Amino acid sequence: MAKEDQVKYRAKCLTNSIAESKEKQTPGVKLQFLLLYNVETPNIPENKIVYADLWLSDAVFEKSMHTLTKVLGWKGNNLTEVNENNTLFQDVEVILVCEPELYNGKTTLKVKFVNPLAKRLDDSAMSALDAKLAGKFAAYKAKSPTVSGGREPGQDDDEPLPEPDLAF
Repeated sequence: MAKEDQVKYRAKCLTNSIAESKEKQTPGVKLQFLLLYNVETPNIPENKIVYADLWLSDAVFEKSMHTLTKVLGWKGNNLTEVNENNTLFQDVEVILVCEPELYNGKTTLKVKFVNPLAKRLDDSAMSALDAKLAGKFAAYKAKSPTVSGGREPGQDDDEPLPEPDLAF
């Protein structure tokens, strides 16, 4: 499949287990995800179930461990915990990169990548950023009295906000 066929979804992990592939008996971590929405259309819920396999073969072991530890937050020392607690990663939200796959005559979604959400700043980093930008923020608010609500006085809530010309 081409990269343009890939779709990104915000998803929530539901369950996890250790399983083996049918053909080669390769061990892996099977993750069940609920697709919440396509990141390009976040206002349209998906509510579909997809599965991701993190294979534990030599060829991809480090990549799978990275996903378990860095993306899903696992801090364990052996996979028994992952096998015995099938809700270990429950409610962890991620970004899944999926692409269509033809399987048994039916098109399904295949998970290609499990990526973390953008990280939030910790409290100390946020305090430092607020302190650094406090003067600029105060100056902006002084010049833009409607910034708190984003609407001019008397503007109807159903009326769209004007499009600003922003250079990024």
